[in-house]
Amino acid sequence: APRPLYEEAPLMPPPKVTVTDTHLVLNQAIFFEFDQDRILPISYPILNELAAALRAHPGIQRVRIEGHTDSVGTASYNLNLSYRRAQAVNQYLVRHAVQEYRLHAAGFGQGQPIASNETEEGRAQNRRVSFVIEQWQQPSGTLKAQR
Repeated sequence: APRPLYEEAPLMPPPKVTVTDTHLVLNQAIFFEFDQDRILPISYPILNELAAALRAHPGIQRVRIEGHTDSVGTASYNLNLSYRRAQAVNQYLVRHAVQEYRLHAAGFGQGQPIASNETEEGRAQNRRVSFVIEQWQQPSGTLKAQR
């Protein structure tokens, strides 16, 4: 059979961001170049959706962008990589009209796994960026601080 002339990109679900009381939850991962803090273009749609959600919810006053890695590599290297990746997402959002004072990046390295680092699937789940809402301005005008 003839081979296709191009590689098909993986099918991604439509990008979706859900706002909860404590988090901005993305329906897909943010992908980076291997061992780098450069965001891959396949993740631009979900990040654009995230920027739009933040612009649409001005009451979300402070978001911690958390970078996490798997356990491959040294703890100090992974801590640095996770921070640089969170910072790259922070910069992307600022370039897409989210006020810088609403965001801050934090790297957690391999210290907060959500799955086993013994399998590739588990390691893939541990390589993540999450978005914690630290401060809401409620419509009533009262501040609601998160953890």
